[in-house]
Amino acid sequence: MSEYLVLISAVDHNRLNPSEEEKCMADYAVWAQALGEKHVFARRLNISPGRQLKSKQIPLTDGPFAEAKELIVGIFVLKADTLDEASEIADSCPLRDYFELLVKEAMI
Repeated sequence: MSEYLVLISAVDHNRLNPSEEEKCMADYAVWAQALGEKHVFARRLNISPGRQLKSKQIPLTDGPFAEAKELIVGIFVLKADTLDEASEIADSCPLRDYFELLVKEAMI
């Protein structure tokens, strides 16, 4: 069984109001606990705002502005036998109502 990273991506237009955020996180907690009981949900990784390091090879052309149209706002790890299985599990996540999810196999 492999581990798969699920990156939670937000775009500018999908900001949640406080009540939506509370419901979203409550639904996610119930979903994650149910998967944890099946030994499929490995862990959630908390991330801080961090720092973006630009390429030294690509010149800045339009000023010192934030260029990202999307932002990784969270990461969780699933255990599955295949990418298809991990994608199917991630597709059942209630966060899909609000965010895009990107599933990638963790290569350790």
